[in-house]
Order: sequence, then C-alpha cells, then structure tokens
Amino acid sequence: MGTLTIHGELTLAGDTLLRLNKVGAPSSDQIAKSGGWPAFVGTLTLSSVGTPLAAGDSFTIFPAGGTGSHSSISPATPGNGLLWDTGKLASDGILSVKIFVRLEVTIP
Repeated sequence: MGTLTIHGELTLAGDTLLRLNKVGAPSSDQIAKSGGWPAFVGTLTLSSVGTPLAAGDSFTIFPAGGTGSHSSISPATPGNGLLWDTGKLASDGILSVKIFVRLEVTIP
C-alpha cells in the first residue's frame, strides 16, 4: 500500500484497526506524520494475515513519539503462549510479540 502521511495532529481514538503481515515488516506500510505527536486512546484492534505471528516479531506501526495509551488491545494475545509487547509503542511506534512465561512457585 505505501505510507499514509498525516499533516497536523493525529489522534487515534475509538477503534484503530490494523492488519499485521510479517512479509515486508518492518518497513512496509506505515503511518508518517508532519505535525504534533500522535495521541493514543481507545482500542487497538489487530488482525494477523499471512504467516502466524511468533516471538520476536516486531512492527513499526505508528510514528515515533506519542502520548497516552490504548485502553485495550484486541485480540488480547497474538497467539497461544504469546503476549503483545507495548513497551515501545508510544515512544517509538513499535509493537512486538514476546513469549508468555508462566512461573509456578511451590512453597513447602
């Protein structure tokens, strides 16, 4: 598709729908801005197309630097045994996939 360029303020409110495809990542379709920092609110709804997502996958989906955070991400996980890593989403626009590790502690 290419790059969608936003001139001015960008506020992603309500339901932001994105399709993730590992082919072409991380530099395929993107949102670029030439205005203020993007504001993140509402739900980020993601769908994966093509090859299933795996730990270590990373997508630059928003312009770097932002304010706020999405109230939720749907689906809640990218797959069985995986978690969304949103640690760099607002600062760098990067959404990643990581392994869900469950630790069980037995106290005698």
